[in-house]
Amino acid sequence: MGLLVQKASFYAISLGKRQLIAKRYHRITKAINREFWDSESDSAHSLYVGSYGRGTAINTSDIDILVELPMSELDRFKFYSSNGPSRLLQVIRKTIINVLPNSDIR
Repeated sequence: MGLLVQKASFYAISLGKRQLIAKRYHRITKAINREFWDSESDSAHSLYVGSYGRGTAINTSDIDILVELPMSELDRFKFYSSNGPSRLLQVIRKTIINVLPNSDIR
C-alpha cells in the first residue's frame, strides 16, 4: 500500500505544470471562440477530456481538449467538393498553432 502512494506522488503532475496546462487550455479555447463563435471567452465551448479530464493523468500524459463548433461551420465545410472535414480540422489546427506555435498539435 505504501508503494502505491509513493508511486502515485512520483507520477503526479506538479502545480507549475498544471498551471501551464490551464493557461494553454484557456489560450486555445479563446482562439477557437474568436475564430468560430465571435467570442472572447476562454472557457466556453471546450472541455478537458481523456485522462486529464477524468483526473487520472500522470506527468507524461498528453492533454486532450474537446471543442464545440457551430453547426454552420460543419455545414460550410461539408459541402466542399473534396476533403471538407479535413479542411475544417486544418483550420482548427492553424488556429491553435497561431497561439501555441512551438507545441506539438496533432
